[in-house]
Amino acid sequence: MVSASVDTPYPLYVDVLLPLALSRPLTYGCPVHWAHLLQVGVRVAVPFRRGQLLAGVVVATRSDPPDYPVKSVEEVLDSEPLLQPWQWDFWQWMADYYMCTLGEVLQAAVPSGLLPQSHTVFKPHPELPAHLYNLSATEYEILELIQARGEVNQEALNRLFGDQQALKATKSLVSKGFIIPEKELDRLWQPRREKFLRLSADYQDEKALSTAFEKLRRAPNQEKALLLYLKLAGFDSNPADGVPLKRILSEDPSLQPAIAALIKKGILCRSDQPSTYISPTGGGTSMPPALTSAQQAALESIHKSFQDGKPALLFGETASGKTEIYAHLIMEVLGKQSDAQVLLLVPEIAITTQLIERFRAYLGDSVAVYHSRFGENNRTEVWLSVLRNQRFRLVIGARSALLLPFAKLRLIVVDEEHDASFHQEEPPPRYQARDCAVTLAQKLRAFIVLGSATPSLESYHNSQKGKYSLVRLTERYGGASVPRFLVVDLSAEKKAHRLAGILSKPLITEMEKCLSDGRQIILFQNRKGYAPVLQCPFCGFVPQCRHCDISLTVYQKNKMLRCRYCGYSISLPSKCPACTYPDLLLLGFGTEKVEDTVQRIFPGVPYDRLDTDVARTISAYRRILERFENGDTRILIGTQMVTKGLDFAQVGLVAILSADTLLHYPDFRAAERTYQLLVQAAGRSGRRLTPGVVVIQTYKPHHPVIQAILSSDTPRFLATELEERGQFRYPPFVRLIKVRCACKDEQKALFAAQYLSERLMQLPHPPVLVGPAPPPVARIRALYLYDLILKILPNQRLLQSVKQALFLSLHDPPLHKKFSGVRTAIWVDP
Repeated sequence: MVSASVDTPYPLYVDVLLPLALSRPLTYGCPVHWAHLLQVGVRVAVPFRRGQLLAGVVVATRSDPPDYPVKSVEEVLDSEPLLQPWQWDFWQWMADYYMCTLGEVLQAAVPSGLLPQSHTVFKPHPELPAHLYNLSATEYEILELIQARGEVNQEALNRLFGDQQALKATKSLVSKGFIIPEKELDRLWQPRREKFLRLSADYQDEKALSTAFEKLRRAPNQEKALLLYLKLAGFDSNPADGVPLKRILSEDPSLQPAIAALIKKGILCRSDQPSTYISPTGGGTSMPPALTSAQQAALESIHKSFQDGKPALLFGETASGKTEIYAHLIMEVLGKQSDAQVLLLVPEIAITTQLIERFRAYLGDSVAVYHSRFGENNRTEVWLSVLRNQRFRLVIGARSALLLPFAKLRLIVVDEEHDASFHQEEPPPRYQARDCAVTLAQKLRAFIVLGSATPSLESYHNSQKGKYSLVRLTERYGGASVPRFLVVDLSAEKKAHRLAGILSKPLITEMEKCLSDGRQIILFQNRKGYAPVLQCPFCGFVPQCRHCDISLTVYQKNKMLRCRYCGYSISLPSKCPACTYPDLLLLGFGTEKVEDTVQRIFPGVPYDRLDTDVARTISAYRRILERFENGDTRILIGTQMVTKGLDFAQVGLVAILSADTLLHYPDFRAAERTYQLLVQAAGRSGRRLTPGVVVIQTYKPHHPVIQAILSSDTPRFLATELEERGQFRYPPFVRLIKVRCACKDEQKALFAAQYLSERLMQLPHPPVLVGPAPPPVARIRALYLYDLILKILPNQRLLQSVKQALFLSLHDPPLHKKFSGVRTAIWVDP
């Protein structure tokens, strides 16, 4: 099936981009019978290494042959392009700016359901050898199976006989001439089809239907099934689409045999009809609420920024009603142009349940949700619908939604633009979705709004320079009161013996008052598990991960210790493994311990815990939030999932249980991110007329960040941070590139980082280098890590020269020869 290299000319040659870490497309020849279908943007199946077939995307066509032999395109998979013309240009920009390959961008952008790979299929040889005596027992069984079925794939044999046995046996059978291996593409994505039931043509009038019921008098289940069908059809004997079979069975699963009998008797007929993987949600009848005068003024300022051709930075306080402004903007854009599309980017899709429901009330089924945790069928259906501009006009999604093939994108809204979740860490491309959104809006001449109560320093700096338009919204929506802040000095509480484990006496008092008033509480601790460290007080032993340089986190409920990086786990020891001392200490605390403390101090008060250990799926997350919204739970304990995008009317108290763990993180953005997170958490309290309370527990009550939060003066905090960043040459005044060298051999990782450092210092205008040095966790998944930070002045030509030198250094043959086994990774604007 796979073509060998050929020297004969083809009528057409194509450059194909494959979903692999390749820096450029590969050239293939196109046979005559496929030439009429080939155009830029269609998918093709092409051979790669060892006969493997891959699906790739055509990015260029030409008639001139290359000066080297090429392989042939095996199959054209589309009749129309899968990509928009602008995507290729945008992907090239992403690959160049973030120093990754085009293939990695393709792999991140296109759902895997649209990029099938090949698998090996074994078929019997048409001329089997006469003698089978030289076969082993496993080989004989496999041969019999292949002959019986006609063909069997390698994966099925691996499951039946084990990987090693199956591979060894199939290799032997091929060499002996009993079977033939062939490469076939995985099943291509197909639109969903659904079974529908209708009355047969002979039974669609009332008289014939009465006759049918007469026939069924002795078959009560069939009579019941027919009655249920008519009920669900609205007693219409000939509904336009029929009734979905699964809808009938959802009412009464036991009726399946009765329905089969009705079909056999010719009373009902079954048909397959096109359907959707995304269930209809209804809605679309509501309108956004009227804007306040402050919101209207902000909206008009955003309109002016659009006229000036600038991105708008909507800097609005928490609970100031930014979402209502988004809604009016979106409805305006969609109302002006019938085929317009809008993208609403959110940091994490799981935390935006309320936002999605609100927009579906306005726009109904024309709202799509898109993120990487969606099923492949759903993602593929959204991709194709957005490409053809058929069904969805508003896409709400996480960072990957930015890569969808929009046909008529007119507006991009980036909500909570400061959030670190917009930065893709792994795998490549390691991109910042907010910055990519600004670039995409410029390329497509679309409007863009960045919204936040705590803008990132980069965006705020751009607004101060005039690159963005700054739009302020200082009033809380609906007259909501600013919460009252209470800072608890944990040092003083501990000295006065007023600390009940992890909850201080002032916090317990506020919780009791809040519960007695019938209101709800959110407790925030940005750490999962029960405790981050288990220590022996006698010998000092701390259980460490076998593969990472970090202590194992204690999970009390599961009686285990687990690494938060690689997942390595062991049972929770009852005594010290080093000296057998029985009483081990738990240092620090996570959400599990908060849960135990709440149970002990407030017995009988219903509570829930919200972190990724208990909310592994979006449906589980929604159930927890629904219980809290309905008032079924009074206390919600969680990590930063409870601080973002939630709007609960009855929340009267938000407590940050340990602000210090955020403040002391070794990162130049620690103050900025702590301020953002604490302000966002505080914003969940008192979002209606009744004032709320925010309690911050800390050992550093006089820390500048804590004092800035108390003053509620975000512009002043941003100005102070910008001054410090400029003084110490950090973003936004310089550009950063982080290079990480990782290897199982620590010396090799260090020497490779030093080699790169020496090469970069030879540039005419070298960047300022920090390191190489190990990161806070110096070994992860058995690889030793060394980071090299490059500080570059924000000059485009200088940035490009440093990137070019870094690229050449990383692809230098001596580096690969001398430092084999060293993996490198690059983060631009980390």
